[in-house]
Amino acid sequence: MAVSETCAADSSSQCVLFQGENILINPADFERVGVVSAASAGPGMIDVTLDSDGAEVMQKLSTEASEAGESARLVTKSDGDILSAVRVQGSLQGESLQMAVPEDVDANGVVARLNGDEG
Repeated sequence: MAVSETCAADSSSQCVLFQGENILINPADFERVGVVSAASAGPGMIDVTLDSDGAEVMQKLSTEASEAGESARLVTKSDGDILSAVRVQGSLQGESLQMAVPEDVDANGVVARLNGDEG
């Protein structure tokens, strides 16, 4: 998970198009968010339970993103797949969250990776 920002198309090699919006993706900015478990929650949706360190990282980064301005995005990745790049209005609290997975990403594969399965 990382705090990023929108960018102008072709402004940088790290500026990528994700769901109709250009987002600056710098691999060095990402922090690991510990996961206890993940499960399918219906087509294209997953439920994720974070460990206490993961919940702390999510709270810290979501607070940072919400205070950083209109162009800030909270970006979530699993391996090389960008799962979300969202504008947050405040700090995300707790150890549980539900995420929509982009149509071009295998939700079951994300669940398996988050649960530590090789596939």
